[in-house]
Amino acid sequence: MNDFRYAFRQLRKNPLFAAVAVATLGLGIGMNAAIFSVARTALRPALPFDEADRLVRIYQIPESGAPNLSPQNPVFMLVRDNADAFDRIAGFRFTDFTLTTPDGPERVIGGVISAGWLETLGIRPALGRDFTPDEENAGRAAQVALVSQTLAQRRFGTPEAAVGSTLRLNGTPHDIVGVLPEGFTYPYDAEIWVPFRPEVSSGGSWALNIQARLAPGQTLAAATQQLRGLSDRMAGITPGLGDGMTIIARPLRETLVDEEGRTVVALLAAVGLLLLVACANLANLLLGRALARETEFAVRSSLGASKRRLIRQSLVESIVLGVAGCLAGVGLAGLGIGILGPLVPERLGTVGATASIDAVTLAFAIGLSLLTALGLGMVPALRASGTRPATAMRRGRGSAGTARARSLGRTFVVAELTVTLMLLTGVGLMVRDLQRLQGVEMGYAPEGLLLFNVALDRDPYTDAKTRTRFVEQLVGELDATPGISAASMTTMFPRHRGNTLAEIEEEGRDPSLPSVTVNHRLVTPGFLSSIGARVVQGRDLTTTDRDGAVPVAVVSASLARTLWPNEDPIGQRLRNRRASEEAPWVTVVGVANDVLQADDLEHTWYLPYAQGAAERGAGLATFVAAGQAGNPPSLAVVREALSRVDRETPAFEAITATTLNYESLTRERLGTRLGSLFGAFGLLLATLGVYGSISYAVHRRVREFGVRMALGSDRRGILSVVLADVGKLVAIGLGLGLAGSLVLARLSASVLSEIGGFDPAAFAVASFVLAATALAAGAIPAYRAAQIDPVRALRAE
Repeated sequence: MNDFRYAFRQLRKNPLFAAVAVATLGLGIGMNAAIFSVARTALRPALPFDEADRLVRIYQIPESGAPNLSPQNPVFMLVRDNADAFDRIAGFRFTDFTLTTPDGPERVIGGVISAGWLETLGIRPALGRDFTPDEENAGRAAQVALVSQTLAQRRFGTPEAAVGSTLRLNGTPHDIVGVLPEGFTYPYDAEIWVPFRPEVSSGGSWALNIQARLAPGQTLAAATQQLRGLSDRMAGITPGLGDGMTIIARPLRETLVDEEGRTVVALLAAVGLLLLVACANLANLLLGRALARETEFAVRSSLGASKRRLIRQSLVESIVLGVAGCLAGVGLAGLGIGILGPLVPERLGTVGATASIDAVTLAFAIGLSLLTALGLGMVPALRASGTRPATAMRRGRGSAGTARARSLGRTFVVAELTVTLMLLTGVGLMVRDLQRLQGVEMGYAPEGLLLFNVALDRDPYTDAKTRTRFVEQLVGELDATPGISAASMTTMFPRHRGNTLAEIEEEGRDPSLPSVTVNHRLVTPGFLSSIGARVVQGRDLTTTDRDGAVPVAVVSASLARTLWPNEDPIGQRLRNRRASEEAPWVTVVGVANDVLQADDLEHTWYLPYAQGAAERGAGLATFVAAGQAGNPPSLAVVREALSRVDRETPAFEAITATTLNYESLTRERLGTRLGSLFGAFGLLLATLGVYGSISYAVHRRVREFGVRMALGSDRRGILSVVLADVGKLVAIGLGLGLAGSLVLARLSASVLSEIGGFDPAAFAVASFVLAATALAAGAIPAYRAAQIDPVRALRAE
């Protein structure tokens, strides 16, 4: 206890040292604890499912190398009936509902689930019950529903009041039989679930989200091997499983995280580097303090204090600093989690996974702070306590200390500069990558465009004719509305999340060759021109391209180059293999410039909505209204036009195309801002480290400089001596930092999609900023050294 009292007294006597040490440690601990919590949530989330590691999601992979595809319902039945590697398997399909309320129609996200879906996931309703076998067999005709706690609270006041109540969904009453656990909206932020039977549901094949639970004793590798065997046996026989398609299983946890965790990993590395900078800075502070107390330790040693006693006292002071730094770090961690929270993939929110300061994060912060403080305090403690009393007393306060002490201090400064340059270079690469992403040619003009969605998958829009009539009427109303220069409609606007894909084959091409995966878009005539895209060859779609006419398409320039590099694409014929083997041949009538999509898939084809309105994907229509003079029209004007066509159909998810583009890079922009913040902190710490180290060295060399000046050295000579020392440290730090930055750049190449992990400008700017800042920090104590009065310096000794 006496050691702790003495430690507190010593720190109170040196408040500036204590404040800087605690702030440095707190910053490093706080940011690391915050990113640790976010990374643990984003990369290894705690899922609310029973035995979550046994859950997988089933996909199809085409040989073309396109992204994973959700299987169609015949594939679901094939796997369900033949794959004994799973003891449970169920499907989910996204949908939305028009919910009738006293305040008018409201659009609600939901899903239709096959028998045993909740059981497969290991989820039980918090209130009420699951669907009965009879209700599952009846499908949507059973007119029952499960709801989320959020919707139950919003519509009925309490979750308990919702059970047994009725909702009107798409004009049909549904009895609520159960309320799911709090925070559960998996997947797609669903709020309502209804039953269905894939084998009897109308509408043909559709994409299905398939979840399965591995049977006891089965491994993912064994299940994948079994699925591949099914693919080989049933290819070309089972509808929806064409040639070149392979069925695979991926861990459910992995599909929730996917590639969105890459930004978190990059920031985790950045904060780790920040901690190393903080450690180097703190180590230098502790070393300087220990050397400054050599005389004190010498006196105490002469009075009988053992070496162990002196080391213990130093370590107790480090523990006190560590505890104070931990408290500051936990406070900063709470603030940091609030800032870093958006880095957690959005889909994890559907299972209630959020970052917080929980017991694991708290234990991490405490352990890291104590290990850091003790580890950094050990070397200076050994250094100071190991000096012989006579040597310390003879050296005096004005001496420069031993060569080993000076070398150790310089090593800390070099380490600080090295890691800071790596941090600054990483930030520079992120900034340059974001600049390239923002400068990518989009292929269309988003200025002045207002987008909104309308659901057309319920009565009275369940057939192609009524859907086409509604779309044409609403486009016409919008076109005639003052302030709107052009209107059109598509089933998926560029940069919107999600995608609809087609697997197309060329007429006359060897059918054994893999098909080409493209973005599948149903559009109205004039869509491309309304968004500022161009038809560069052939013609655009027109009002004559209707149901019953020759099926036509406009293809992207990249697709035309891939399929017909040396031929005229106009008049060529394609077919969507993914729809069915009997899908009609579509004639290419035009080629449009490439338009940047939300996914990485480059190829796109545009089909007339009137010829594809019967497709399941045609049930969600995105309307585009172009304002005049670059100003998007107001949502009120759009809703008024919609009410003139159908008062019962709501518009939802309205957004301007400019905002959509901005939000599409939200994660990259946030990562860059946070990385810049960490880089600024690292630069500040490095600057303070250089300044502190050089200031301390100048203070210890007062006598030496006094002697030099007494022997004839001028102020310029003293200034050059100090600046030369600073220059050496900076040069070594930059050399090592550049080498480390090159390694870091190679490791981060997968995160930096546009620059591939290396950019000369980022390296040059980071090196210049660090060198200039470090030299400026060293110039201040160098200038003070040049102003030393030799008489006063020697008299002080």
